Amino acid sequence: MAVVAFVRPDPGPVPAPAYGVGADGAAESRLRVYGRAMRLCFLVVLALWGSLQIGCLLSLFLHFQAGIVAGIRDGTVAFKFWPMIEYFSPHYELKDGFSPHVFPLGVAIGYSLIMVIASVPFCASLLYLAKLFDLYSRREIFTQRTTSVMRRIGHSILATGYSPLLLGPFAHAIGVLKPVSGITEGMIAFVFVGLILLAISHVMEIGQRMRQDQEEIL
Repeated sequence: MAVVAFVRPDPGPVPAPAYGVGADGAAESRLRVYGRAMRLCFLVVLALWGSLQIGCLLSLFLHFQAGIVAGIRDGTVAFKFWPMIEYFSPHYELKDGFSPHVFPLGVAIGYSLIMVIASVPFCASLLYLAKLFDLYSRREIFTQRTTSVMRRIGHSILATGYSPLLLGPFAHAIGVLKPVSGITEGMIAFVFVGLILLAISHVMEIGQRMRQDQEEIL
C-alpha cells in the first residue's frame, strides 16, 4: 500500500475586489464622488471668502472707489456692498446707520493686519476640510492622516472662535472697534464645534489603536 503525501495547492495571490463593482464598490464610488464634490465645495468657499476679504481690505485704501465700501456703524468699522459711490460724501448716512468713512493710512494698515490675522484660522479650517474630503475620496477613512487632519480642523475652528477676544483690544486701540464687552453667540458656536471635532478625532485615534492591537493579536 503506497502512501501519497497530500499537499494543499497554492491558490496564489487573492485578487483585490474590483473598484466600483458590487455593493461595496458602489459605496466606494459614491464616497469618491462625495469626497471630491465636498473638496471642491470647500475650495470654492475659500476662494470666495478670500476674495471678500481682499475687497474689504482694498475698500480701506480706495476711499469709495470700490464695490465694497468701508465705513462706521454703531462705532465699529463695517463694510457694505455698493456700486461705485464716489459721489457719496464721507458723512453720508444710510438708513441702517452705516456711514462711509475715510480712514487714516495708519489705521487702515493696522486694521488690515488684524483682518488678515483673524482670517488665518478660518481659512486654515477650510483648507483642512478640503484635505479631509480629498483623503476620503482616496478611500482613506479611519487612518492616521484623517485623524491628524480632523484634529487640525478642530484647533483651527477653536482659534476662529476665540480670536476676537485676542484681536479685539488691538482693534479698539486704533479706534475701529468698540471695547469687547463679552462673548458672542458666534464665538460660542465656533468653540463648541471645535471641541466636538477634537473629541471625534480623539475617538478616531482610540479606534485606530484598538484595530492595531487586534491585527497584532491575529
